[in-house]
Order: sequence, then structure tokens, then C-alpha cells
Amino acid sequence: MKKLLLALFIVSCELVFAPSSGFVIEKQTTEQALMFQIHTLLDEVNKERERETKLLKQLRMDRKFNEEERMRIAEIARKLDLNKDWIYFVIYKESRGNHRAVNKHTGATGLIQFLPRVAKSLGTSTYSLRTMTRMEQLDYVEKYFERVTSKYEIDSYFDLYLSVFYPRAMGQSNSYVIGKKGSKVVSYNKGVDVNKDSIITVKDFKRYTQL
Repeated sequence: MKKLLLALFIVSCELVFAPSSGFVIEKQTTEQALMFQIHTLLDEVNKERERETKLLKQLRMDRKFNEEERMRIAEIARKLDLNKDWIYFVIYKESRGNHRAVNKHTGATGLIQFLPRVAKSLGTSTYSLRTMTRMEQLDYVEKYFERVTSKYEIDSYFDLYLSVFYPRAMGQSNSYVIGKKGSKVVSYNKGVDVNKDSIITVKDFKRYTQL
């Protein structure tokens, strides 16, 4: 949404401050051009939201949470200016909604698979997370995403998921290497290595998370 607003501002400036080309652009023509750009951008945003909503329904993630938990997720989304479907998507990818899920290789625990060092930085531990209810654990999901949104602009489910999977890749190009051959990242995430070349790049991750 932030990028959409920026794009609309740029379009407006281009129309208002366009250099004279020897004839006067009539006001009506200018307004029509601006409205066309606005409707085009809004259509793109709406189509993306429709795809995300469709995905959520297909995953049936909302059925894994009771009403109170769904309201809590919606509250987190509103507070941090996120789409709640993105939060559901990350939870699905990381734990399928199982708040006691533990990665046997890394010790990552919970709804969004908090690594031990991440849990510690949030004032808890993976052991404590495993003993929490989903509602209690959602407090730490909020803390983590609050930290993320204070540092990065999150404009898609991809951005939000990458902030969990490999934060150092945030804002990097498609060719950025997340994990090389023989690294733990590649060994523990073979599904993300979509082209099976034993290297995980941002492009691989985008393909893995493609809706």
C-alpha cells in the first residue's frame, strides 16, 4: 500500500509539473490520465489481495485458530500495518499452525519457528515457547514482527516471510545468495532450493513462496 501511494504521488507530480510542449493540456485530459493510472494501480492491488484471500481459504488456516486467536492475529496486523493473510501464510509455511512444532536440526520452535537466539533476544526461550498456549505465543509473534516493521518496509507476504526465514536477505536483489552448497541453510531447507543446484538465492525463495 505504501508503494501504491508513492506511485500515485509520482504520477500526480508528473502530470502537474509536466514541462510545456507548446500546447495547453486541458484539465479534463489531465484528470482522466491520472484517474486511469490510479484505477490501474488499484486493480493490481485488489487482484493481489484476492489471490492472497483465496490462498488463505485453500489453506484453511483460519480453522486452526479459535475466534479469540483469530482476533489477536487481526489485532497484530492492524497495529503493525500488515495484511493478516500474510501472517497466516508465514505461520502455515513455518509450522502449519502447530505452536509446539520444533525443528530437530535448529531447535527453532513455535508458530513462526523462533530460533533459540531470536527467542532470547525477545526475552524468552524456546523451552518457554513450547510451554505456552497459542495466545501467549502470539505475543512474541507480535514482538518479532514489530521489530521487523520498525526496520523494513513490508509490502508483501514474501517480505514478511523472508524476515523470518533469512532477515539478512531483506532488500537484496534476486541474485543474493542466502545459502551456498554445504551450508546448513541449504542442508536444512532443501525444498527452498527449487532448481536443485545446492544454492539458495532470493530468487529461489521467491519461487518457493509463490502463490
